[in-house]
Amino acid sequence: MPNLALLYNNIATTYQKQKKLKEALKLQLKAIHIRKKLNDVRGLIMSLNNIGSLYTGLKNYSFAEARLLECRTLCYQISYWDALSQCYSNLTEVADIFGRTKMAKVYADSALLLAKKSNYMEMIYQSSEKSYGIEKKLGNYRSALELLELNVKMGDSIKSQSIRKELYKKQYDYELKQKEELFVEREARKEVELKRQRLIRYVFTGGFVIAVLLALFIFKSLQTNRKKSKIISEQKEKVEIQKELIEQKQKKL
Repeated sequence: MPNLALLYNNIATTYQKQKKLKEALKLQLKAIHIRKKLNDVRGLIMSLNNIGSLYTGLKNYSFAEARLLECRTLCYQISYWDALSQCYSNLTEVADIFGRTKMAKVYADSALLLAKKSNYMEMIYQSSEKSYGIEKKLGNYRSALELLELNVKMGDSIKSQSIRKELYKKQYDYELKQKEELFVEREARKEVELKRQRLIRYVFTGGFVIAVLLALFIFKSLQTNRKKSKIISEQKEKVEIQKELIEQKQKKL
């Protein structure tokens, strides 16, 4: 069940990125239903934050605010400060839309403070951007300028981090490819060596068999020749004996 809720959440996030907000909301509502049954508070906070953002995108601001305030309460209950920073950032947007600029400033300041405490760059970037807009509306241009500078700095840091990650990924992919190619080359060499060894065995075995057969053939030929020689010798001896007998008979006559 928890995996199913996470699956709904992940698909909903994909829909949200594709601007399919209604489809995303349906899946988030399914996810939150499961998480309530399981009393999965961290999961509930995630879903409530996402649902609040979706309702804002669908311009249902009252529903968005209600879900986000519920999210804020749960965050305080379990001291989930990273999620609370996101929640305050979302509340900033809703309060600003309702025209509650001072309340929006309170939310924006809270979101930025929590993001700085956790050193969460993406959240600092997002919160500073919203705080900049609120301070500018209130005419606090010095604060707005400081927030703009922070926002640019965080943007550059995130971009640099992203580039580093991409470089690390390319380096990792390159090294992995090299290892795979080396492995394939080694396996190919092993296969060639095995084939060579098999060929040598076959040649040796075949040569040995031929040598044995040739030896047997020679041995049998020698035996046959010996037998023939013995027979010829015996026959010759008989002829000689008969010849001698005939000569003796003639002498007697």
